[in-house]
Amino acid sequence: MRHFFCIFAAVLFCFSCSSVKSAPEPVNMIADLDPVQVGSVNASIDQTLSPNLRERTIEVFFHPRENLVGLDFNHEFSQSWQYWDEGARQSFIESVLRYNEDLSNNKLINDYGKTRKIYGTVKGRAEWVSLSMFTFSEKYRASPVIELGYRFRGNKPYFSTCQRTAKEESGVNKDIKESWQFNLYFTSEQCKELAKIFDQAFLLESIGK
Repeated sequence: MRHFFCIFAAVLFCFSCSSVKSAPEPVNMIADLDPVQVGSVNASIDQTLSPNLRERTIEVFFHPRENLVGLDFNHEFSQSWQYWDEGARQSFIESVLRYNEDLSNNKLINDYGKTRKIYGTVKGRAEWVSLSMFTFSEKYRASPVIELGYRFRGNKPYFSTCQRTAKEESGVNKDIKESWQFNLYFTSEQCKELAKIFDQAFLLESIGK
């Protein structure tokens, strides 16, 4: 009888182990590695109280577990992170190529409504915190649409990305209902530099893949 119960217990143990599912891997994981900085680029951004653009340095990080590239920068009283998945990065690269071809051939038009339709949009992911002298706020999250294209500022055309407003998703502060809208402006060389960093082969090489 004792022998029978030992066999029964062993069978039950094996069955229970086989029925336990392992935790799913993150979607699109390239490697189980922490984020790694893969470069930095400069870009300009609108100012709330001034018509002039202000140039910022954007730190660029690759997140292998999610196959995302994050742009990390601060503006006025916020620290912001803008995340691009592989499909969005490829759209950015293709748009930069088109922009620079049109720029070289003097085919740019000063009509953002038309260029927005030509260059299209991608789905983004955004996080931000409000900064003050004394404290950091909670981190907020949203999933905004990002428009690709170019804009003229004065007589100068910039390749641009426009992050539209979107519903705030974390719910940590009921007073914060949506993300803020802003444009990033890139010169021809600046957008080409970011396109190089966005290239999937470059990102894989950065982590030894």
